[in-house]
Amino acid sequence: MIKKIMISFLLLLLSQYIIAQEVVVIGKVVTKSNEPLIGASLVINSYGAVTDFEGNYKLKIPQGNYILKCSFLGYNEEQKIIDATGKKQLLVNFTLIENSTNLNSITIVGKSEVKKLEDSPQQVAIIKAKKYHNKATSTNDILNKESGINIRQDGGMGGNSNISINGLQGKQIKIFIDDIPVDFLGYGYGVNLLPSNFISRIEVYKGVVPIHLGADALGGGINVITRKQKRNNMEVSYSHGSFNTHQASLNAQKVVEKSGLILGVNAFFNYSDNNYKVDVTVPDESYNPQNITVRRFHDTFKQGLIKTKASLVNKKWADLLSVSLAHQRLYDEIQHNAIMSQPYGEAYGTNNSTNASIRHKWSNNNKKFFTDAFLGYNHINTKFNDTTLNVYTWDGKVFTQRSYGGEITTSQSTLETQANVSFGRVNLKYIFNKNSQLNFSSLVSNYERDGKDATAANFYGYDPFKNKASRFKTVSGLSYQYRFWNQKITSITALKHYYYQSKGFDNDAQNGTVTDLKQNGNYNGVSQAFSIQALRKLLIKTSYEYATRLPDEYELFGDFILIDQNANLTPEISHNINALVKWEEPDWMLGINGFFRDIDDIIFLKTTQFQAQYQNLLKARAIGFELFGSYQPFKSIELNGNLTYQDIRNRSSQENSNTVNPKYFNARLPNRPYFFANHEVNFKTPINREKDQLSFWWSGRYVKDFYLNWEVDGLEETKPTIPSQWVQNVGVSYLCYNKQFTLTLESQNVTNEKAFDNFNVQRPGRAFFFKMNYTFNNL
Repeated sequence: MIKKIMISFLLLLLSQYIIAQEVVVIGKVVTKSNEPLIGASLVINSYGAVTDFEGNYKLKIPQGNYILKCSFLGYNEEQKIIDATGKKQLLVNFTLIENSTNLNSITIVGKSEVKKLEDSPQQVAIIKAKKYHNKATSTNDILNKESGINIRQDGGMGGNSNISINGLQGKQIKIFIDDIPVDFLGYGYGVNLLPSNFISRIEVYKGVVPIHLGADALGGGINVITRKQKRNNMEVSYSHGSFNTHQASLNAQKVVEKSGLILGVNAFFNYSDNNYKVDVTVPDESYNPQNITVRRFHDTFKQGLIKTKASLVNKKWADLLSVSLAHQRLYDEIQHNAIMSQPYGEAYGTNNSTNASIRHKWSNNNKKFFTDAFLGYNHINTKFNDTTLNVYTWDGKVFTQRSYGGEITTSQSTLETQANVSFGRVNLKYIFNKNSQLNFSSLVSNYERDGKDATAANFYGYDPFKNKASRFKTVSGLSYQYRFWNQKITSITALKHYYYQSKGFDNDAQNGTVTDLKQNGNYNGVSQAFSIQALRKLLIKTSYEYATRLPDEYELFGDFILIDQNANLTPEISHNINALVKWEEPDWMLGINGFFRDIDDIIFLKTTQFQAQYQNLLKARAIGFELFGSYQPFKSIELNGNLTYQDIRNRSSQENSNTVNPKYFNARLPNRPYFFANHEVNFKTPINREKDQLSFWWSGRYVKDFYLNWEVDGLEETKPTIPSQWVQNVGVSYLCYNKQFTLTLESQNVTNEKAFDNFNVQRPGRAFFFKMNYTFNNL
C-alpha cells in the first residue's frame, strides 16, 4: 500500500512539473518596411513583454494554447493564436501596419526612434544594416550606396579610405562608433574594417552634425550604431573569397535578468593577400618598358579585434553603466607609393592598440533631466620597417640594389611610435515641455606621441623621432530645440566653441637640428536647422552652418612614413547650406537634396612620388544635388536608386592657392568625381512553407570619368583621365533552420570592370565570396 501511495505521489509531482513547465516565446516586431519597433507590447493573459532596441522580445509562459496580442501606439493591433504545448521555445514574429486615428481634427501617429531621427531638422539619412548582415559586403560598400556619398580606397582590404559627403571629404568628415569619435578608438575601428554583422544602423549627417557627438566636423559625419540586445544571444559568421580573403566575426551576450547585468564580447578577424591583377609597366631584358598585367605581390593585410563589455541597466542611480575593454592588432605590407608609380617589396607596418572606456547614463524620476558621460583611454603602438636595399619591379623581382636608404626612407628605418589618447565627454539635456528642450555637450581630448628609430639615428647622427608631439582639444556646444505651429515645424539652434593647442617639431636632416613648433587657437561655430511637416507624407528640411574643423594629429605630425609633419596648419572653415524635400508613401519614396559649401583654408594632401604633406592650399565652392528614391511594388521586391551631381571649384586667388597661373580660378578641382549613381534590386521569397527564405540581389555603382589633374591644363586627347566605371555585384542568400543559418554566395565586380580610386590606384577586379552566418537562439 505504501509503495502504491509513493508511486502515485511521484506521478502527481511529475504531472504538475510537466503542466507547469515554461515555454519561451521569442520573436521580432517590425513595420511593413522591416523597421524594428522599439517598445512594442506583447501580452498573453497576465504575461507581458516589451521589445528591445532591435524590436526583439522574450516571453515565458506555461504550456498551453493562447492568443498573443501585439500593439504599438499608432499601429493596428495584431493577434496570433499559438500552440505552446510540448515545446521549449516558440518563434512568433509580428509585422504591424501603421494607423492614424482622427480625434477632433487631431492626428495621432506613432513613430519609432529611427523615424523620429529621420524626421528631425538634421539632414540625416539612416542606413539599416540588417539586410547586409548576411552579405559578404564591407561597411564601405554599404555607405557607398547612399546618395551624396563617395568612398575612394587605396587598393584592396586595409587600404586607406577617403569618404566624401556633398563635396567635403577625408578628415572633413567625422566618423563615430556609438556616438564616440573613432579618432580616439584606434585604427581598428575604421569603417573600412568594421564587419557589417556588428552594425544595427548607420546615421549619415549631411551638413549640421548634432552637438551631442562633440565633433569639429566641417559639414558631415557618419555615426555607426552597433547592435544591442536585451536578451541572450550569440552569432558567428565566416566568409572566404578571392585573393585569399578571410573574414570572421563573433557577437555574444549574456543577460542576468534579476541583477540587470549584461555581459558581452565582440570579435572579428580580417585577412587578405590582396593579390589581385593590375596593369603596370615592367622593364624587359633590354631594360625597355613594357605594359603587362601582373598580380600584386607584397600587399598582405591582417587585423583582429576583441572587445569585452559589462553593463548594468535600469538602476536608480543609472539607466546605464557600462565598462568596456578592447584590444586590436594589425599587420600591413606596403605595396606602393601614394600614386602607384613605385612598387615596394619588403616595407611593412604594424599597429597595436588597447583602449578602455566607461559610460554612464542617468535620468531623473520625471524624465526631465538626462545625463550621458563618457571617459576613455587608448594606447597605440606602431612599428614601421624599411631596411632593404633591394629595388623591386611590379612582377615581384629584384631589379637592382641601392647603395643606401630604404624603399621609402632616405636613411632606412626601424621606427617605433607610442601614442596615448585620453578623452572625456558629457552631454546634458533638459526637457522643459513637449515642445522645447535644451542640450549641452563638451568634449575634451589629449593626444601625445613620441618615437624612436635606431636605424635612422645611425644615419643622421641623432634620432629625429624622439621628440614628443602633443595636441589638446576641446569642443563644446549648446543647442535649443523648439517645436511650433501645432508641432509641424521643429527648429534647432546651436552654438559651438573650439579650442586647441599643439606642439610639434620640424626636422632639418642636413643640419641635424630640430625646431619646436607651437600654436593654439579659439574658434566659434553656429548652426540653424528646420524641419517642416505640413503634410503627413511631405517632409521639408533646411539648414545653415558656419563650421570649423581643427587639424588632427595625423595632419599636424604626419605618420613618419609616407606623410611629412606640418605643425603650422590652420583650421578649415566652411559655410554650409542644405535643403531637402521628401515625399513618402507606404510602398515608395522620392526625395531631392540640394547643397552648397563655401570652404576656406582647405587642408589638402599634396603628394609627390616619394612623399606627401598636408597643407592649407585652397578656397573652394561646392554646389550640387542628390536625387534618391525607393519602390516596393510587391512585398518580395525592393528597388533603390540614387544619383549625385557635385560641382567643386577653386575660388582661391593666385597668391594663396599655391598655383602659378590665375587660369585655375574657378576651375573644377582635380581628381574628384562629380557625377555618380547607385542602383540596387532585392528579391526575397519564402520557401518550404515559409520556414526558409531565398534572397537575390543585384547592385551597381556608376562613376563618370574625371580628370586626374586640372581640367584646364593640357590637350583634351592627352589629359590623364580616370575612366567611367560601372561596377556591379550580384548575390544569392539562403536562410534556413528556423532562420538561424544563412549561406551566401556573392560576386563583386562581376563584369570585371577596371576600377580606379585615389590617384588612379587600381582596385580589385572580379571577385567571388561565400559567407556563412549562424545565430544561436537557445541560450
